[in-house]
Amino acid sequence: MNDRGGSIARLRTPTSGATVRLLPHYQPHPAGLRTAGGRILPLPPEQRALAALCQVERRADELPEAGSAEAAALAALLDAGLLVRLPPPVGSPLRERYDLILSPHIDDAALSLGGTIAAARPVGRPPLVVNIFSRQTYQEALRVPPAQLDALAAEEDALAARILGYRALHLGLPGAQDRRELKLGAVFGWTKARVLDGPAGSADLDAVLSALEPVLQRAAQDGCMRILAPAGIGGHLDHVLTRIAAERWAAATGLPLIFFEDLPYGATSVFDGAGATGGLEPRLTNIASALGSKRAALRVYRTRLRDHQIDACLRHAATIGAPDVPAERSFRQPHAALEGLRRGGQWTSPVPSAL
Repeated sequence: MNDRGGSIARLRTPTSGATVRLLPHYQPHPAGLRTAGGRILPLPPEQRALAALCQVERRADELPEAGSAEAAALAALLDAGLLVRLPPPVGSPLRERYDLILSPHIDDAALSLGGTIAAARPVGRPPLVVNIFSRQTYQEALRVPPAQLDALAAEEDALAARILGYRALHLGLPGAQDRRELKLGAVFGWTKARVLDGPAGSADLDAVLSALEPVLQRAAQDGCMRILAPAGIGGHLDHVLTRIAAERWAAATGLPLIFFEDLPYGATSVFDGAGATGGLEPRLTNIASALGSKRAALRVYRTRLRDHQIDACLRHAATIGAPDVPAERSFRQPHAALEGLRRGGQWTSPVPSAL
């Protein structure tokens, strides 16, 4: 954001409907800002005053005019990611049909599909993002008291939803590290066969299928167009469970199923995605018009993402696309195999009858 005056001018465009607010991780403090974890971030006087003003969401026409000292302070706070610029929220789809995105954790949809979602915002069919394992004590970046983490993560996702243009639903299942008491390294390297090979994996899958049943029933009635789910690159246990559940629900409903590239895992050489994507056809989506929105959305996940992870995802988008055409990657079943999964739209629940 180098054109600071231009940034402020765009904020104040009457038709933009843009607003600005302080990220929920921070509270005003006499010296600057206090993080949710209690750390003090010193700020110059102009920035302190603006940060305090924007603790409540403010319309662009309430903010300083471009060229003033206050406007420079506002641009600095936006650049630092302490304030966030928000478009108007999306409501229910203007048309009935929409995509259903199964996101293992609260940040996965934005990481893997943020540009695709934002680029499609003008179409007027905001997707429904279902965050399955939305309860977890794992923290990657900004540290906050554990008792505040779930609520703060939900606020992060609400801001990302505003920026990108989706609706969110949290199922509230605990993440793998918490329900299995696994160390971080032990949540990776899972396959579908390994998940289904023991009672714990089967119990996990039954819980996911059961939690998704009312969501999928409603989506099928509403005219859901497609299900999007992680491919499982990296073998994160929660991602693999989500993929298995998506495959079963797609077969039950006859809805088309698309797998998205698991980021940031797919952006590193550490994880080999061939096992997860073998036999699938890759597709690229041009996200050039939405790359800035994706970056802005990822920056609000302060408890989950560090700058180097965000940068890796953006570099990956530039690497897999054509020159100057950043992209996001998804995978589809070959046409013949996809048709074989469909059952003419008949509903056959994959949830075990005992549940």
